Amino acid sequence: MNIPGYRESIERECRIRREAMQRLPIYIAGIEVRRPTLADLDTLEAVRSPFVTGGSPPTPEDVASFLWLMSRAFARVRKVAPFLTRLCAKRFMRRCRRLPFLETVGEIDAYLDEQLMDAPGSRMKGGGDPVVNGTASIIAYLARRFGWSREAILSLPVVEVNQYIRCNQMAEEEKPVFFNKFSGRAKSKWLKEQNSKNS
Repeated sequence: MNIPGYRESIERECRIRREAMQRLPIYIAGIEVRRPTLADLDTLEAVRSPFVTGGSPPTPEDVASFLWLMSRAFARVRKVAPFLTRLCAKRFMRRCRRLPFLETVGEIDAYLDEQLMDAPGSRMKGGGDPVVNGTASIIAYLARRFGWSREAILSLPVVEVNQYIRCNQMAEEEKPVFFNKFSGRAKSKWLKEQNSKNS
């Protein structure tokens, strides 16, 4: 079965998972960024970043704020010289004004698409209507399985967290079902094309 783009998608998924464990650097518009943690995603949701919550299209300010939060520069300043955070943020925002807006938005979307590709579905929450925060359910799951602390789980890159969840599900469940985002898209697209040809 020769599905266009399927093999390339599998290779892309394997590369993303491998590079996440190796902690290789990531760049958006030439700016080195971190892999998002659960804490980062909660922060982005709290400030209603359109890159996470959807809704209104992102503005140049949304782009600059997202890149500042996820940048290595912000992490270093906050750790080494927190009193300089505001000054460094102003300089960073000025730099972001010179970035090509649409291209940068596209890079941020692709970055999040890759980092969240293995995110668990509603099965993590037991299915049905959600009754707890998604982050809380993941913390409870990993703390129960591995004995990790809340702080440790919140500080882990999400792309790693999702792999640990999958590993545990493969070990505990007889026939775990997973959806691989990019190869799944390629297969779905191909199946739709075949069905339209046969109808």
